[in-house]
Parts: sequence; structure tokens; C-alpha cells
Amino acid sequence: METLYGLPFDTKVHRIVIAQGRNGPRGHGEEQVAPYSDIRNAVDFALPIGSIVLAMREGIVRLVFAGSSRYSRADDVESHARRECLLPNCVTIDQCDGTTAAYVHLMRETILVCIGERVRRGQPLGRTGWSGWVGAIPNLHVQVHAKVPSDHGYDRTITLPFAFDGYDGPLEHVEIAAARENTHPEWIRFADAVNVPAFPAVSAT
Repeated sequence: METLYGLPFDTKVHRIVIAQGRNGPRGHGEEQVAPYSDIRNAVDFALPIGSIVLAMREGIVRLVFAGSSRYSRADDVESHARRECLLPNCVTIDQCDGTTAAYVHLMRETILVCIGERVRRGQPLGRTGWSGWVGAIPNLHVQVHAKVPSDHGYDRTITLPFAFDGYDGPLEHVEIAAARENTHPEWIRFADAVNVPAFPAVSAT
């Protein structure tokens, strides 16, 4: 039976809007797969800056990075190659099945958990913010990944498809984009609303 993940934010506060789904054009696509990682199954939720991020599943915190104030809002593929120096604030959580969940683009110094801490599903982890290669729309990037051996002598990070409890809509980016065409004016208004920074940040562009 497939494990359903909780949504990483309070749906009583925020609508479910996926800015980029699986195999999306801005870092999630086939052409951006790197030798050391593959994030084609990641999902980006459009959220206002400062939104509370919730754990999708219980586990033990593996990594916390909370010191970055550098980001890029560039939304083109060329900028993707330059994002390596823009480390995003993030939390990763090891889960009981050997996979790891990652929560990326968090606000500097708002992370509420520490390495080694056991967290429960729905527990607040921090807040969304400008960090790393965010793109034009503020978002929370979430993924579930595993390490697999590679031919190059190091482990490769491979993202895995996963589904959400409380959301039965499309997760493939091409399907999301097609559905959005029917509500395009509403999407533009929402994008404009979340595009306004809620706190000062230092841009790298």
C-alpha cells in the first residue's frame, strides 16, 4: 500500500497551488539531471514568504542548513547552471523506510528543529523564505529521495514519486500546466500576491 504524505503546510491557511510538478522545466526536467542527483520527482508548492512548513511524515532530522541569505529569482534554464553557489536553507528528515524527505527554500534562522531530533507528521519545521535558486514565484520545494550506488564510485541521490493525503490532483508538471490554462487569470493574481517579499533579503542577482 502506498504511503500518503501529509501536505507540508496548513491547508486551512493556504490554498494548494503547485508552481512546478514532476518533470518540470525549472530544474526538475530530464535535461537538468546531474551525475550526482536526479530531482525529477520533486514538487514545488507556491507559498507566500514566511509560511509555516510542516513535516509530511515522521522521522529523524538528518540535516539542517539555516545560514543562507543568498538567492536568485531568475526563472530561466541558463541561471540553473549558476545556482550551485546559492545554497538553500533546508531540512532533511530520514524516514523509517530508508528514504529521506527534504524541505528546501526556508527562511534564514527560522528553523525549529535540530539534527537528531525525532519529529512527528504535521510538526512545524520552519518558515518559507528566499534562499537558493527560488525562481520567480516563492515556493517550498519538497522531495523524497534515496541514495543509490553509481558507476562513478559515489552514491547518487534519486528522487522517488510520492503522493499526498488530501490532494488527488495532478503531480506531473505537464498535467498541472494544462489544468492551469482554464484558470489562468486566477493563477496570475495568486502569483502576484505571493511575489511580494515579506522580509528583507540579499539577492545574488
